[in-house]
Amino acid sequence: EKKRTVGVLEGGIEKVEDYLGIQNLYESANTPLIGFLNNAIKAKELFKRDKDYVILDGEVLIVDEHTGRILAGRRYNE
Repeated sequence: EKKRTVGVLEGGIEKVEDYLGIQNLYESANTPLIGFLNNAIKAKELFKRDKDYVILDGEVLIVDEHTGRILAGRRYNE
């Protein structure tokens, strides 16, 4: 997995809270949302379709960055 990182800025957090209609993204009840948000941003900004992953029959499959082969059954770390 790539070592680059991404994160959400304060303005982005406010937009997410407004969109979801919640007061505080960091309340314990919303903890799963933080992981989902971080994974979504990471997927959008760090991984490129047909280079880092492919979609076959509706399934996302990781491509090995060294060999270019599909790594069936593998997942990115969360």
